[in-house]
Amino acid sequence: MLKKIVLSVVVFSLAGGLSACSVMQSTYKKKADEADAVTKRLAALQQKHEDLLAENDALKGRNERLLAELGEMTLQKEKLTTDLAYVNDQRDKLASDWEELDLVRKMADLASENDRLRRECAALEKAKE
Repeated sequence: MLKKIVLSVVVFSLAGGLSACSVMQSTYKKKADEADAVTKRLAALQQKHEDLLAENDALKGRNERLLAELGEMTLQKEKLTTDLAYVNDQRDKLASDWEELDLVRKMADLASENDRLRRECAALEKAKE
């Protein structure tokens, strides 16, 4: 009887051990699958990181070029502003000169008209006498 009890304890122990092994194997399999999934995710994230680094470098280069262009355009704008101020001054001066010239021409016309009228008056006075 003792043999039967010992034998049954041994059988149950082996059955329990074997079932524990199968539970351990299924847990191991799950963990191995999780590790593979995490490894694949890590590889995908590393690739995305490399892509983002490359894109970042390209954008930094573009930003530097745009800043250089902005500097050049700022200098051009300042030069054009200076040129515009000069042109406006010259235009105003020319307009003023044209006004003066117009006044001088009008004065000359009036002086010649005045001379003509004096001659006519003198001729009329001589004709009167």
